[in-house]
Amino acid sequence: MDWLKTILGFLGNRLFVLLIVFVVCFYNLILNLYDLQIIHGEEYTKDLREITTKKLAINAPRGNIYDKYGRPLAVNVTTYTIKLNPGAAFDQKRLNDTLYDLIKMFEKNGEKYIDEFPISKDEPFEFNFSGSQARESLWRSDMDIKKENKDVMAVFAQLRDDFGVDPNLPDVEARKIVSLRSAIYMKRYRKYSPITLATNVSNETMAIIEEESDKYIGIYVDTDSLREYPGGITFSHIVGYVGKINDSDIEKYEQYGYEAGDPVGKTGLEQALELNLRGTDGERTVEVDAATGLVLSDVAEIKEAVPGDKYFLTIDSKFQEQTYNILYSKLKSMLISRLTQRATKDAGISVKEVAAALVRSNSLSIKKVWQSEEFAGKLLKEYILGELAEADISTAEGANEAKKILADGVSRGRVSVSRIFMALYEQGVITATDKELTQMRGNTLSTLQFLVNKINADEITPQMVNLDPSTGSVVVVDVRTGRVLSAVSYPTYDNNRMATDFNEYFPIINSDLSAPTYFRAFQERRAPGSTFKMITAIAGLERGAITPNSTIYDETVFKKAGLPYLRCWSSSSHGSINVSKALQVSCNYFFAETAYRLSSSKNGGKNSGIYALNEYMKAFGLNERTGVEIGEAYDSRGKNDEQIQISSPEYREYLGNLYKTETKWQDGDTVATAIGQAINNYTAATMAKYTMILANRGTRYKLYMTERHENYGGDFVEISKPVTEGTIEVKDSTWKAVYTGMYNVTHAVGATGYSTFNKFPISVGGKTGTAQEDLMRRDHTSFAGFAPFDDPQIAVYVVIPFGDTPIAPAAAAHIGRDVIGAYMGLGEGQTERQKVNALYR
Repeated sequence: MDWLKTILGFLGNRLFVLLIVFVVCFYNLILNLYDLQIIHGEEYTKDLREITTKKLAINAPRGNIYDKYGRPLAVNVTTYTIKLNPGAAFDQKRLNDTLYDLIKMFEKNGEKYIDEFPISKDEPFEFNFSGSQARESLWRSDMDIKKENKDVMAVFAQLRDDFGVDPNLPDVEARKIVSLRSAIYMKRYRKYSPITLATNVSNETMAIIEEESDKYIGIYVDTDSLREYPGGITFSHIVGYVGKINDSDIEKYEQYGYEAGDPVGKTGLEQALELNLRGTDGERTVEVDAATGLVLSDVAEIKEAVPGDKYFLTIDSKFQEQTYNILYSKLKSMLISRLTQRATKDAGISVKEVAAALVRSNSLSIKKVWQSEEFAGKLLKEYILGELAEADISTAEGANEAKKILADGVSRGRVSVSRIFMALYEQGVITATDKELTQMRGNTLSTLQFLVNKINADEITPQMVNLDPSTGSVVVVDVRTGRVLSAVSYPTYDNNRMATDFNEYFPIINSDLSAPTYFRAFQERRAPGSTFKMITAIAGLERGAITPNSTIYDETVFKKAGLPYLRCWSSSSHGSINVSKALQVSCNYFFAETAYRLSSSKNGGKNSGIYALNEYMKAFGLNERTGVEIGEAYDSRGKNDEQIQISSPEYREYLGNLYKTETKWQDGDTVATAIGQAINNYTAATMAKYTMILANRGTRYKLYMTERHENYGGDFVEISKPVTEGTIEVKDSTWKAVYTGMYNVTHAVGATGYSTFNKFPISVGGKTGTAQEDLMRRDHTSFAGFAPFDDPQIAVYVVIPFGDTPIAPAAAAHIGRDVIGAYMGLGEGQTERQKVNALYR
């Protein structure tokens, strides 16, 4: 029984007994921990936390837009973004410190962070609501701005205090924190939606965020989709841009499930095709920690997002770019010609006028002049203060007064042109060599040559100068289908910056007096002048007022319709001419007489002439939209819409009642209408459609820009087909008479278009035009044409407002010619200037 004695001996040892007890307790502890953490861990964790289930949207990638050959015009690019989890547990001071550290790191690394705060970045602070009272009211409401805080500094002070920003920080630095805190506050009701702080960040910035996560709590790196526009400025009006939905948008789109902050197309095709480009958002159902806002896990199958549809346009991006360059180059050369050929019939401008214009057009920033500590900026500020001691540019009125004083000082020679150029250099607008800077300081610079060099280098542009002519439009269409082949307006804007840098960029272009966001090709209505005369010819021939062979003697001054007398553009008579010859030489007297005959008793008497013209104006589509997908100029005024679009008694009455002027239609109005004046005003696109109908012998096609539409999966494809809106029944003899006239315009010696087209290898039917709108400014110049003449493929319309100058006669016709040459592939591989020079050596 020795073994029993041994066991009893161990049991008698108290240490051994204690060891056994510890082993048993530890075993029980392990079992309990396993039960708590492994078997029932998730259940107990839920019991301890307040867990909620939320549905989170997965944003659908936006559909892409391509040119006719598949070149990208609007696409999504994947970028790395920095985001903030708004539900992360922060006290106010720590959040501010974290955001300020982040801002400083962004600035050090050259990152652009999101800044949609509607108060300017620099002092003196001012609101950036672009004059929208509704937008300001909504923002004040969303931010809980107190009613008594009216001015910008009172609003800023309230927000700075509300967000607990360090009172020792300068206002400019404090504004940076207030900007991000405001973005967070605006999403206070969407606690689980992350807030994007910066997009398209560098690898260096991502590494810092990830490596210093304990410093940047609640901030993380994510991937996102950024809208990019490879077509750039040549397509910005057509494609448009995407921005955050605003109060006016939400009323339109909330029925489709849009919420505040969602991206939405603002202009162009991005807006017109919004519902198809948007796609269908996906959805995650997740469990969220209600205290921190952190997503814990997915609790249901993820519903994937469906990308938006893609569109292919009717436009070749290469041809669009050529058209833009032709228009821009012509406007640029006209500006240089006006500077260097000042003696030509009083059509020139001085360097002094251009320098003053650069001030008036905001190309030189008065605000930056005020802030400048550099040589020219300080001198200009001193001059303004010398003229206006109480100058206060913190208000729009004060800034405009300072601008006016400076511009007038340049015009009167009290401020040197060199000072303006040097200030532009100091503001980063233009470049200059050290030698040129020395000459500027000493006022010894050859300012004319310097200015011409800057224009040639595209550092100073017609848009920046904004002196006539500085704008223009070109529209090209397929005469057999109504496809838009090119549509260009100058000036234009950068839609990439509108999509990614709206708050900084929009105030700049919104204050640009040249109105770069205005798509003139489809929205600017100008008198067509003599390009309208084919309608008068057709109406006269079809109604029997004239025949193809009947002649009218040009008496140069038409007196039958009473005062004011209508004069022919030529001071010498064109003699006895028929309708084809009248088109060739653009004889005003002939078409005035034709319209007057249409009003004779034989043709119906009083106002029958204008109603005959109105009938054909409608038939050629002048009274309605062209049909394109994007927005157009169109007056909607009730039952007389179709009359109000055209020069008519109804439109005269409407305008008279609106502006308290003459409402009665006179014979003089009819003859003025016949030559494309009176209250004739149409867009370049409308006139291009009219030219298309002339070219194809009377078929009115609806214009369109989208060639093909496909859904993401490719199982739905929609091909656009030509839509015929109507046809014009016209005698063959009428078409022949009109075509003969349009052919002779470009081929007959002495015709208005002969000098432009006489060496051109492609046969063109065309009509030049000029139209007076403002007695203090030059006439508009325009051109309508189609080519090739014997088998028309394209119709072109060009308008240069206030561009009829003796320094560059028939500028619109020159642009039309070069656009036709580019489309037909003349001199392929050469620049547009080389192509033209090769033809006219």
